[in-house]
Parts: sequence; structure tokens; C-alpha cells
Amino acid sequence: MTTQPVPDLAAAAALAPVMDEISAGKLAAADLERIAAERMRATFAVVAGAIWAENAWGRYWGWDPKETWALITILVYTFVVHMRLIPAFKTPFSFNFASLIAIGSVLMTYFGVNYYLSGLHSYAGGDSAPVPTWLFIVVGLILSFSFFAWYNNRLVDGYQNSVEKEN
Repeated sequence: MTTQPVPDLAAAAALAPVMDEISAGKLAAADLERIAAERMRATFAVVAGAIWAENAWGRYWGWDPKETWALITILVYTFVVHMRLIPAFKTPFSFNFASLIAIGSVLMTYFGVNYYLSGLHSYAGGDSAPVPTWLFIVVGLILSFSFFAWYNNRLVDGYQNSVEKEN
């Protein structure tokens, strides 16, 4: 089954202009409709790919790495969009951290699967290439910055709560 990269990148682009509004809890209905439309387009691309795969290979879904990561990307972005409905995840930090994970799933779908996992949709024939060292460093830096942002967020919230109690 082939997956179309355009809808997933379009969904990422649709989320970008509304990150601040979602973080502030002020998501406009038109923005939500645009994000939902991009998710529907990505889902349609996966379903259309499954129909094509049935005609080409005699099966709708084969759990190929590209198919699986396309599904994971849809599920991750669906979770990011619906986080605003869960009270514990309404904070700006939660949304921004989930957005980093979502972008990471898109990058894995396009680059990781193509070059490091073997399957029908990859260029990694034979032995897979070793994962570059810089990738571990970048992931470590992102996780470190996320931890410091979370810790700073807790300190700021604690300070604001103490000031509110004094007044």
C-alpha cells in the first residue's frame, strides 16, 4: 500500500498557525475545522492506498513499516487535536510537547521508514543502515530542553500560585 506524504505534511502545516491559540485555550472553530479536514485527508490517503493495495497485491493491509507509521502518524495527530478536550492536557507545555512527538512521527514516517526499515516502501534493501550518532544527540537535546521547560513551567506556576495566595 502506498501512502501519500502530502496530507501528513499538510496536517502539520495546518497545526502550525494555531499552536498559540490552542496553547492559550482559544481555538477558533474555523481553525479546528481546517485541522480536522487535514486529518480526514490523511485518513483518506491511507484508505485509498489500502484500496490500491488490494488491486495490486491482493491485500488491503500488510503491516508494512510505512503503512504502520502512516497509521501511527494519523493517531498521534488525532490525539494532539483532541488534547484540548482533556483537562489535564490543556496546558501549553502539554500541547507543545505532544506537537514535538507528532512532528517526530511524521519525520519517522518519511525518513526513518524509508532509510532504516526494510519493506515495500523503503530504500533500505538488505542490511539496514546504522542510525547516525547525531540523531541520538538531537533526540537527547530535545528531551533535555523539554524537561527543563517542564521544570521551569512548574516553578513559574508555583510562584504564581504563591503570589495569588498572598493577595
